[in-house]
Amino acid sequence: MKNFFGTLLVVISFLYIIAILTTGCKKDTFPTDGIEEPITFIQPDTNWVKLKRGDTLQYEVRYTTDRRIDSTTCKYNISTKFQTFDPAVDPMTQLYSFQYYPDTNNIQTDITTFRVPNDSTINQTDVIRLVFDMYAKDGLRYQKTLRIDVK
Repeated sequence: MKNFFGTLLVVISFLYIIAILTTGCKKDTFPTDGIEEPITFIQPDTNWVKLKRGDTLQYEVRYTTDRRIDSTTCKYNISTKFQTFDPAVDPMTQLYSFQYYPDTNNIQTDITTFRVPNDSTINQTDVIRLVFDMYAKDGLRYQKTLRIDVK
């Protein structure tokens, strides 16, 4: 009987060590829900929409990186459809300022609305570009543009 308990203890210990090694060595998965881009538009699910003057666009943007996210920002530019756009050169108006995230989960979501102007400053041939920036640890910067054609 004493030999039986000794063997049982060895088998249980062996199984316990195997369980620790197989589950303890797994790499943590990154909860991105299949998203592999640093900046992803959840709503709308495209980077190009058509809206009328005065319409409101509710958008949801998910920021994901393997480093801590320091800040995000959104700016916009209004130009014509036929004008080339360069976010590094063209003037932009800031919609919201940097938002610093103290947590370290590396995933942030912004849900905000943008209203297309309904005055003489915008025509039916104009394009509004919402430019989203994400700044991450170690100086990494990502940028993505959402284009709104005014109809």
